[in-house]
Amino acid sequence: MFYSPTFGSAVSILRKYIVYIVQLYREKSRRRLRRRLLLFVLCLFAAAIFWMLNVLGRTYRFEIKAPLIFEHVPPNKALNIRDSRQVKLIVEAPGWNFIRSRLEFLNEPIHIDLGALNSENRIDLNTNLESLNAQMPTRTRVIGVEPRILEFSFEPKAFKKVPVKLNLETSFEAQHDTDGPTVLVPDSVTITGPVELIKRISDWPTKLIVLNNLYENVDQEVELLGNDHLNLQLSHTKVRLMMPVEKYTEGEVEVPIQARGFLNIGAVHLFPSVCTVKYQVSLHYYNKVKPQDFTVIAQPSPFGSGQLDVDIADSPSYIRYPRVYPQRLDYILQK
Repeated sequence: MFYSPTFGSAVSILRKYIVYIVQLYREKSRRRLRRRLLLFVLCLFAAAIFWMLNVLGRTYRFEIKAPLIFEHVPPNKALNIRDSRQVKLIVEAPGWNFIRSRLEFLNEPIHIDLGALNSENRIDLNTNLESLNAQMPTRTRVIGVEPRILEFSFEPKAFKKVPVKLNLETSFEAQHDTDGPTVLVPDSVTITGPVELIKRISDWPTKLIVLNNLYENVDQEVELLGNDHLNLQLSHTKVRLMMPVEKYTEGEVEVPIQARGFLNIGAVHLFPSVCTVKYQVSLHYYNKVKPQDFTVIAQPSPFGSGQLDVDIADSPSYIRYPRVYPQRLDYILQK
């Protein structure tokens, strides 16, 4: 069969048009699919929003915990509460407030005015719901309180100053350590409260502080442990922690050895008469260490080994881990 060049060109052009039409159809199909998918997602999102608004707009009954703050305590008196530091409030509120309560945005303190009470040393919180509701957010209503009754008494107020106990865990980078005492400012706290309660307290701890990989001085605020007693007040709730941190290195000096434990029985000749003392010291004090800062003694061994034990009797306070070499030596006693 014979095909002319003109016929072959027409077939090629027709094929290109068919491919172009198919691609165009596919592209339009993709666009329609994307538009439909986007429209579906928008509708689903709008439905979810309307559903959430409807659900959270309803009123629910749930419980929240609230700390108590007592106001207008008589001067020179300490309040002694026999019940919990917190109360459980049963409230009715929209769903939005329920979510806030789960996030603890509603757990604000409840203020109790002791000046408005009669002479009875008890509070019936269920009879004071109007006062409690006045402290609640909008559309939140307290319908019950547990415990319902709080019993209290007024006792003579006492003051006691106790040391702050540091609760600290540390780790240091290689060759680093503390280079002096750890200081708290202030190092004590004044406690106010009933005599019987205060006399059982000997110190007040801080919250646990964990400091890892230290390589420089520490200077930061530390919170005191929370006051779990309704009847106690602290003069302050924070102290400042200051701890010097330095890089340490190895040092050594040659120190003469002094013989001890030989009472007027002749001259003692030590072999060797000089020892090596090795130690760790901060870079700050490295050039300050001198042989005369050490006292090294040799004395008869309590085990009667025929040699003298070598010990460090005195060393500078700013070095650590001193070791002496040799630890035993020979001697000759010349009478």
